[in-house]
Amino acid sequence: MCAHASGAQQSFAVALPELEGPVTMGIFSSSGERVRLLCRDAGVDTIPAGLNGLIMSWDGKDDQGRDVPAGTYRARGLVHGPLLITTLPVGSSLPIAAAWREEADLFPLRPPFPKNRITIRAAKDELMESRPLLSIEAGIEGDACVIRAEGLPLLSIPMESTGNVSPSITHGSAAGTASITIDNPKRSSTHTISGLDRLVPLNAGALEIPADAFHPLPGAGESAP
Repeated sequence: MCAHASGAQQSFAVALPELEGPVTMGIFSSSGERVRLLCRDAGVDTIPAGLNGLIMSWDGKDDQGRDVPAGTYRARGLVHGPLLITTLPVGSSLPIAAAWREEADLFPLRPPFPKNRITIRAAKDELMESRPLLSIEAGIEGDACVIRAEGLPLLSIPMESTGNVSPSITHGSAAGTASITIDNPKRSSTHTISGLDRLVPLNAGALEIPADAFHPLPGAGESAP
């Protein structure tokens, strides 16, 4: 669904790709941190539309309802096709995929990849001149393992227990698939996700938050050392 902001809003247009699917949109700081989730899996028909695409707005607040510091922010999102999660029997594993070797060849001098992140190429679409690599991450949020694409929630896998939980993600045996292993004190589980090759990133550009009483410049009011 979409979170429609109230108060002082900034409106922006989001051009839609050829791919049909739900829309997820977030606001990110200049450092790449997501500060606000505007939409998650919102149907296109639930979002106002204009000549330049879908019309969205942001009130300059973060997910906790606090005013963000003045500065430049970016509105980024994604559209995805159908995603499927399959739970594998305990003890099952998938072979190393050619997709992993392709990723390693792209970055031969980079240190080993973190166990909770892989990269997958975006789907081909008329909005993009090329197919960029998208970062796919697995992280724990409450009682679920959340799979994020470019910092945006893509899907959630419920967990049987919380505590010392460690997720890992690897490329699956086929294009557009991934294997997720969730290790926890009670029971480990392995899941496969398919459809990750049907992701199209959205970039709605920069949004400027001017300095005022509610949105001070970062560091404003701090005393000099």
